[in-house]
Amino acid sequence: MTAKYKAQYEHVCKMLVEFIEEQRLFNHYPLTVAKLEEIIVNNGWRLKQYTDFDQNCNISQEGFTTYENGIFTIHYNWMMPDERKCFTLGHEIGHIILNHHVLHKKDLICNNSEVIDELEKEANCFCRNLLAPSKVILELQKYIRMPLDKDDIKKVFNVSGEFSKNRLGWVFKKDVKYCNFENPNLFDSFIEESKPKVDYHIVNNEDDFNDDEDDFLF
Repeated sequence: MTAKYKAQYEHVCKMLVEFIEEQRLFNHYPLTVAKLEEIIVNNGWRLKQYTDFDQNCNISQEGFTTYENGIFTIHYNWMMPDERKCFTLGHEIGHIILNHHVLHKKDLICNNSEVIDELEKEANCFCRNLLAPSKVILELQKYIRMPLDKDDIKKVFNVSGEFSKNRLGWVFKKDVKYCNFENPNLFDSFIEESKPKVDYHIVNNEDDFNDDEDDFLF
């Protein structure tokens, strides 16, 4: 009996770190739909849009990726809010970078197909760390001396409320542990730009602050 495939979070985070560094994305946060589309085109992948009224919605209301004749094509619903487009594009980029189609011999991977659930978990892990790197979240939490909330995540990274809530639940589970950048200062510029968005949290009581990141578990 073949053992069930389990999501390889450490491998996903390693691939994510390499992708951000190779694409020099740390200079482009918060990521936008236009930037993600640029990344897709520059990597030689195809991009196709559809609408709420297209037959592609029978496959997915949001997006999916096909792999035919060695070519990856990301299809996505352009009528979605930009925040959702970013998640969809980031998720599909994750499938490609993680080579899911080739390794698991699938021409199509989408939420509504009989895809291995663990592959979706991997693509989600890639996407949440692409759109909202745990390194940035951790440093901002140290700056304000308390955990960020979902509204902070939404403001800093221009993501949806649903994404923000889910993102917070994963920061310290696996992401901080596995997403290790060779240069720890890559996001310094973006972190500085983001501080005004969260500094209303800052309190005057210095005794409540401890630099140990375990104090920010939630």
